[in-house]
Amino acid sequence: MSKLFKGIDIAPSSAFVDNNPPRPKGAVTIIAYGTNISNSVIDSECDLRIDGNFDGKIMTKGKLVLGEKCVAKGVFYCQSAEISGKAEGDIYVQSLTSLKNTGVFVGEIKTVDLCVDKGARIDGNIKFITEESYAKTMGSPVVKSKEDDSESEYSQPQLYN
Repeated sequence: MSKLFKGIDIAPSSAFVDNNPPRPKGAVTIIAYGTNISNSVIDSECDLRIDGNFDGKIMTKGKLVLGEKCVAKGVFYCQSAEISGKAEGDIYVQSLTSLKNTGVFVGEIKTVDLCVDKGARIDGNIKFITEESYAKTMGSPVVKSKEDDSESEYSQPQLYN
């Protein structure tokens, strides 16, 4: 035991160490413009913003933001995504994917919901999925409430019968 304060004994104890702290609210990891990351895997509990160059795999339980100057290539898994820069690869999104007017995406987008601003560019495939099929992709246990997987290719909606 060590005496740090007069009359108080403080001993190191694993009982006070939380090996799995909760995801900090508002915490954001930022990869700044001018930073280059290659052949990497990022596994994060918090939101992630990339303004530099990234090549690899990203898995975040938070929001993924690819800023206007971002150039990203790889496989991306996230709760939600906002793309303002250039990205190439496959992205799997649990809720909303938002492609901003400066955003360019080349590859496959699998998402529950999609918003594309005027001026944004997509060259590839879009597949709308359910949250349950996203959980399957991530290897999480899923309770099936429907008979089908509800994963379907995007098609132009029928306006008239």
